[in-house]
Amino acid sequence: MKIRYFAIIFLFFLFSIPSNASNDTIVIENTRVYYNLKEYASIFTSESEIGLDSINFDSFNTSTDFKDYFYFGFNLNSIFLKANFHNNTSSEKMIYLRFSNSMIHEIKGYSLEGSTLKETYSSGIIYPYKSRPIESRNYIIPIKLQPESNLTYIVKLTKTQGRPLVTNIDVLDSNSLQDNSFKEYIVIGLYIGLSALCVIIGLSFFFLLKNRLFLYYSLYVFFLSLFILAYNGILQQYILNENMVLNKYWHYVIFGEITQVLFVVFAQKFLEAKKHQPKLYKTIIWMIYTAILLRLGLHFFENEIFKNNIVIFMKIWYGLIYAGILLIAYQIIFSLKNMNRKNVLFGLAYLIMIGGTSVSILYHSFGIINGIYFNLSILLYSFYFEIILITIALGFFIVSILNEKKSLLEVVEHQKEQNLTKFIILNNKEKIYLKNLKHIKSDGNYLEFYLDKGKVIDRNRLKLIKEMLPTNFIQTHRSYIINKNFIKSTNNSSVIIFPDIEIPISRKYKNNV
Repeated sequence: MKIRYFAIIFLFFLFSIPSNASNDTIVIENTRVYYNLKEYASIFTSESEIGLDSINFDSFNTSTDFKDYFYFGFNLNSIFLKANFHNNTSSEKMIYLRFSNSMIHEIKGYSLEGSTLKETYSSGIIYPYKSRPIESRNYIIPIKLQPESNLTYIVKLTKTQGRPLVTNIDVLDSNSLQDNSFKEYIVIGLYIGLSALCVIIGLSFFFLLKNRLFLYYSLYVFFLSLFILAYNGILQQYILNENMVLNKYWHYVIFGEITQVLFVVFAQKFLEAKKHQPKLYKTIIWMIYTAILLRLGLHFFENEIFKNNIVIFMKIWYGLIYAGILLIAYQIIFSLKNMNRKNVLFGLAYLIMIGGTSVSILYHSFGIINGIYFNLSILLYSFYFEIILITIALGFFIVSILNEKKSLLEVVEHQKEQNLTKFIILNNKEKIYLKNLKHIKSDGNYLEFYLDKGKVIDRNRLKLIKEMLPTNFIQTHRSYIINKNFIKSTNNSSVIIFPDIEIPISRKYKNNV
């Protein structure tokens, strides 16, 4: 009896679970619209070039994988998505397809009316930003639905040859699109503000402390921000919207490579790798430059070698990047042997950065994990926390610099105090305390030592005595040495020491005073 009840409950639970996969139509009601197109779209892909006029729409298949985003591998050349919409209201509805990837080569949208396809949208990196029907950092396809009507919509995606394509696609109404965009721009604005503040702070400390580490830090944060803005489509929207050439992904690649170089240079300087691990330092520099040259070749020199072997070259690039990542990780672990707070924070920042970068690579290149969170790249969030931790680490670095300077001043002061209490013993066995010695005068083979309480004469040479004296004693003339602590005033030809003793200054020793 208990088994029968358990079976009934299990079957009820099983059939009560909603299944989007069995329903390929998105129903639009009088409520807010926010769907993931992956759960409803049918997909057609081919490794050969196929035109829309030669496709049998019955050959489209509903995706059977468990990904909540679209991923198309290196070798695919034809990609088509089909989505069915039903407006279940008595009024006209506008819905929008929003793509998370801001670097898609080309997107075309078609409404299927009977057996006729009507093009309604075209965009991508080969088009200038100003050609987009909706101003946004994302590619957004507007779709108009008539009252109580059905519509089949076809999306054709063209990716860069030999490279994968991945994107999330959301279906939203006007209110959902506006609300989500507002929140996204707030997050992006906070990131820009934080980056600008960090750049200003870094440059300020560079000019104050004359330490190039802060210059590398400022440049890294600046170019990292440009990379993130390009990666998320902001740069195209606000800066490159009129320029067709720069609207391609070139700026995104260049900013990315510059950022990598600056991070490696900054990390090596921060960890003092050139001093502690010179051979490893050279290896890392060589590897990162090789990886950068390889990637620039893949993107900007479209010759037959790269075109025909792009997958192999990409694997080599990934290998070099991850080898560099592991070597820098080893450097950080090596630096943690003293458990210095700044190195611990730098290690955490590096860990977060590598985590975000790894997720991004696994998302864009292999489609293994979703790299988008609330329609923003995981990279943005990871770099956000990375910058915060690195900035705090630099704060401890500044504290250590100030403490070193303070310790140095204390040593100098201590040395000065020692100098005031030190003494020298003359040839005549007289002990002269330097704190009381005002000046020394050479007179033939004898030296006259002028003290608070009188004068001591010793058979000696000024040169020999000078080598025994601390730095607060300076020579002003071939026959005179004075104690700087007793200087009352100076002029071009002499120096007055307390109480009112005038000592000559010769041209040879003028710079000593």
